[in-house]
Amino acid sequence: MNSTLEHLEAELDVEEDFRLPIYDDATGKTFLRGDTLKGNLSVVAVTYLMIPFAVEELRFIEQFRIAKGMAALAPFDWFAIQDEVRKTALADIAYNIGVSGLLHWPHFLSFMAKKDYPAAGAEIRGNALWIGQVGHVRAHRLETMIETGNWPKDIIVPGAQA
Repeated sequence: MNSTLEHLEAELDVEEDFRLPIYDDATGKTFLRGDTLKGNLSVVAVTYLMIPFAVEELRFIEQFRIAKGMAALAPFDWFAIQDEVRKTALADIAYNIGVSGLLHWPHFLSFMAKKDYPAAGAEIRGNALWIGQVGHVRAHRLETMIETGNWPKDIIVPGAQA
């Protein structure tokens, strides 16, 4: 990184109060579900969340979070022993509910560790709360990936062979 960028980041950290939680810039308070917004929803050095992000910014955030999630999953044996399709399904679930959320599915993970994919799929089908959050299409896609080990037909990966 060049000196100008390093200095600007350091300056903004002091001037704008580098923060990780999302906050209301008018009150300075961490913004929680149910709060009423008085100013602009902001995070880190007054990154106003009301100003639209460029696609490249959102892709960067998405890729960063994917890499972070994959690194967090890698040490778990129940993850490491899976094929690429099932690793992708597990990473998708972790992306949605966090690795800590995934760890709250002990029966599901136990079935994954034993490679008992029909039982793991049944655990997904039985989680009505999660299905309600992600929708039936996504839940069914992930369940099918877990049970069959096949890539979904409705997802097109640019540059991948059919």
